[in-house]
Amino acid sequence: MNINITKETEVALSNIAKEQNKTVDYLVEEAILNFLEDFEDIEDALKGQKDRLAGDKGIKASEFYKQLGI
Repeated sequence: MNINITKETEVALSNIAKEQNKTVDYLVEEAILNFLEDFEDIEDALKGQKDRLAGDKGIKASEFYKQLGI
């Protein structure tokens, strides 16, 4: 995969990679993975909101905690 970024962004990313003793590829992959996780969380939240607006009352907190084993 190739991406186009500004020279300024490339320099900033290279500096961070050097400071963190990581490769630029590693930092970019981590950033993409974080984005994908956040995107999935947002989709889940929006689905929950949609379900709630459609009348889904969800579950009681005590049941939720029980499912988590708390």
